[in-house]
Amino acid sequence: MSRLATSRTNQDDRGAAIVEFALISGILIMLLLGTISAGLTISHNISLNNGAREAARFGATLPVDSDISSWLGNVADVAEQATNGTSVTPPLASPFVSPMSTPTVLTPTTKRSQ
Repeated sequence: MSRLATSRTNQDDRGAAIVEFALISGILIMLLLGTISAGLTISHNISLNNGAREAARFGATLPVDSDISSWLGNVADVAEQATNGTSVTPPLASPFVSPMSTPTVLTPTTKRSQ
């Protein structure tokens, strides 16, 4: 009789463990998927920040020609490449002025009153 009582108690405990696991597994799966989703969100945020930083750096070093739309297109392309993880190297701007170009002299339009 004691052997029958012992086997019945073991079966009851095993059934209770399965029920407890079924109740807790949903919460654990939600926590796991939430952690993965948060990690992907942070990764996308870092990628967008990197793209904006690289585009700003590229735009600051790229000389602006007379056509501003092509300049903006180049900067936008660099931002997209940097966001996708492609390395971007800005072109080297020449520090020398062409002898054929006329220098621009900036003069103040108004004088400060002292």
